[in-house]
Amino acid sequence: MVMKTLLLIFVLLFLCTQSWSDEYDRDYARSAAVFLQLPADAATAALGTTGAAWSTDGGGHQYNPALLSFVGGVKAGVMYCLMPLLQKHQAAEFAYKLPGNIVMDIFYDGYMVYNLEGRDNSGNLTEDFNFHDNALAIGLAGKTIPEFSYGIRARYLSAKLENGISYGYGFDIGISYQPFPFLTLGISGLNIGSKVTWSTGHEDPVLPEGRTGVFFTFLENSLSFGGDLKTGKDLPVDGTVGAEYILFNSIAMRAGLTHFRDLDYSFGTGIRYNEFVIDYSFQRPSSEIGAANRISITFIHNFEE
Repeated sequence: MVMKTLLLIFVLLFLCTQSWSDEYDRDYARSAAVFLQLPADAATAALGTTGAAWSTDGGGHQYNPALLSFVGGVKAGVMYCLMPLLQKHQAAEFAYKLPGNIVMDIFYDGYMVYNLEGRDNSGNLTEDFNFHDNALAIGLAGKTIPEFSYGIRARYLSAKLENGISYGYGFDIGISYQPFPFLTLGISGLNIGSKVTWSTGHEDPVLPEGRTGVFFTFLENSLSFGGDLKTGKDLPVDGTVGAEYILFNSIAMRAGLTHFRDLDYSFGTGIRYNEFVIDYSFQRPSSEIGAANRISITFIHNFEE
């Protein structure tokens, strides 16, 4: 009965997010906070942004807040990304497991472009300027039964473009189901009701996105596979796949594909020493944003049960 109910929820939420895509795809060019679709850690980037069900240490929580419930204690990390065209992307997070199997997370995500060419209304060159896009989010996740997790995240958005300033908000929701230790299913709705308002009074939507995902792990969690279907962005339906293999319980090898219709590939590695993890990824998108190199440093400490 639980499985049938969850499958019904998965189908209904996926259909709702498909309607969001139909409504907002035509507004993609004037949407705000597109940087939220970028992976906020190197491991997720190497996996092709597969994350709606990637439950190991709550790794996919950026794309499904319910996966925060798989954080077993304290998780803290920072990410830095270097991209061409004077772009930078950085993120930081802190998650903590509270009594009652509740996990709280504070998450910062920032995207910057430097030295943009300024021009006045007549087209004459003026001083260069920078663009800053920021998001600060607070998330909560928990479990009602051992197999079923839920999560919600509230996000505050701000941006600065030359003399213009914008503010906004949004919400993410998600659920996950783990019927077996080696299998996790997940579904999420991202940027629900999200928009930004500029100091001029103009409003821009933030594209909502819906994801459904599956995650398998084998060989005592040494070999893992995952895949997502997603709506939104510039395609009505798209997908991602990712794989990870861990050597000697400390070295991770990862690879992924981000877009099914216009393939973007990524790969990376990670090294774990005691409670510290250093991850690197290379992501080659097919869009004009260019290739991206990310590095993350994460501290993971699991409480004793």
